Amino acid sequence: MIDIDNSIFTPEIFLNQENIFVGVNEQIFLEADFVTDIMATGIPDRLGTDSMDILIGDDQNNRQIERIFGFAGDDDIQGGGGNDYIDGGDGDDILYGDLIDGSASTDNLNDTIFGGNGDDYLSGNSGDDYLDGGNGNDFLTGESGNDVLSGGAGSDTFYFDVPPIPELTGYVLGSLGIDTITDFTAGEDKILLSQRMFSNLLGVTDFSTVFTTVISDLEAETSNGLIVYNSVNGSLFYNLNGSELGFGNGGQFAVLSSIPTITASDFKVESMSV
Repeated sequence: MIDIDNSIFTPEIFLNQENIFVGVNEQIFLEADFVTDIMATGIPDRLGTDSMDILIGDDQNNRQIERIFGFAGDDDIQGGGGNDYIDGGDGDDILYGDLIDGSASTDNLNDTIFGGNGDDYLSGNSGDDYLDGGNGNDFLTGESGNDVLSGGAGSDTFYFDVPPIPELTGYVLGSLGIDTITDFTAGEDKILLSQRMFSNLLGVTDFSTVFTTVISDLEAETSNGLIVYNSVNGSLFYNLNGSELGFGNGGQFAVLSSIPTITASDFKVESMSV
């Protein structure tokens, strides 16, 4: 274990260094050349390199928000537990917020994740997260919580699902939260729905048969569509109650705040995954 305060730690080429520790009131910056694999403990600030980095945060409840910067290169960044600020920088990055082990306690972990340039994968996991893909064709999934998703420039995919939970089958109202997509561009971006969560979409090959546009939330409740879009306020619903009042076990799962005009061709359905 290396114990350092207010320092710059520079690993050697291809070094895999674990258990770097610093007190919660200190700051540390990690630098490296070439490929670096770093796991650090108790460190509020982490810097990658202009090469391919693997940066892993910790599960500590630091007094400061954990900040991780990938810079250029294709980075794999995991925030760990706690509230994280993650900036992938340039390159095709894989960026995760909080990694939750499913303990019995309630987790409230809110992350801010920026993809930067490149085709990035951004995952918020639990909590109310802010994900910004930046430039490039990005893949964004807020998972559970009320997340804000901004794709930025490029053809982006907004994915709706939660991690597999043994006791969870199909859609459970509130398990996804209600995500806000700030900049959906019809005909360019896509909304990808998992059949595990949206199980009534299983076997659907023509999305136009299950998609409906309405002009009020009340009309959405009584629609025959499975996926219903309110073109006046941008709300997206999963309607499991048919034309009866309400959504059954479904409900609202997203809002497109720019209120674009969308069609069935703006959606994709993912095959069942485990």
